[in-house]
Amino acid sequence: MTKSKKEVTIGDQAQIRKLGQKLIKRHRNLWVYTIFGFVAALINTVVFMVLHSWWHNVMVISNTIAFIISNLASFYFNQKAVFINNVDHEHSTWHKLIVFFTYRVISLIPDTLIMLVGLSWLHLNASWLKLLTKF
Repeated sequence: MTKSKKEVTIGDQAQIRKLGQKLIKRHRNLWVYTIFGFVAALINTVVFMVLHSWWHNVMVISNTIAFIISNLASFYFNQKAVFINNVDHEHSTWHKLIVFFTYRVISLIPDTLIMLVGLSWLHLNASWLKLLTKF
């Protein structure tokens, strides 16, 4: 009886492992996109903090530079690591970059407005506010 319980347990573990591998493989793009999205948000936050808090640049300039750097990183991550199966060979890298930034600039507007309101009217800490807007 002990042997059959062990065999069932080992068989169950193998089946669970197979199912887990299928799940990871099936949703690979989602997992990788989530990880690199977090890294891009982290880059945005760190660049903003360095520019605004340490170098005392104006908030709008710091936020815009952080946006550009983090989105360049995000574009690179997406091209090289995330969507490796769905590669667009018809358009140049510059075309893809322009389209990518065109859609992403929409997120810069509310991000900057939230930062302006949080800093000017609510007098919140810039670093904490940036963390709140990213995560």
